[in-house]
Amino acid sequence: SLSSNIATATGNPPSGPPAISIPDTLMIVVVPMDSLEIIKTASAPSVNGAGGVITYTYKVYNRGNSEISSIVINDAGPTFAGTPGSNSLSPIACGITTLAPGDSTECSATYTLSQADIDNSRGQTDSVVNIATGTGTPPSGPPTVSPPDTAKTTIPNLPMLAIEKSAG
Repeated sequence: SLSSNIATATGNPPSGPPAISIPDTLMIVVVPMDSLEIIKTASAPSVNGAGGVITYTYKVYNRGNSEISSIVINDAGPTFAGTPGSNSLSPIACGITTLAPGDSTECSATYTLSQADIDNSRGQTDSVVNIATGTGTPPSGPPTVSPPDTAKTTIPNLPMLAIEKSAG
């Protein structure tokens, strides 16, 4: 699209009325620059066992110069030390899905841990890995996709074995 800028100059001579220049117009071509950024975080599990919940938060920013609509988060769910999770990520809910340049929205989802997920993570630091991108629709052209962002968290290894001995 085109944008124009019209300017005039005014000056005060030593005597007489102010001097005003002839207007000058500059036409500027404005090139749409569509750009999304996603920043993803993961909470620690609500419980360090089966049934515990990890909350994922996604902050999506419009870093471009045109409005982007129909914002969605692309997330296949977490892996546990490289093994895909045995449950599904909840539906991802976003506050708003149309972003003006410079605006952002926050989205969230949860994942409920299974015993298999806990066993697969083996208590290793940052062994729960989740990668996401944001996608949106610019006014024209193909969809805009953010670079991926990764969130990591840990399920502590809490082996609990008790021995009870009695003599009889």
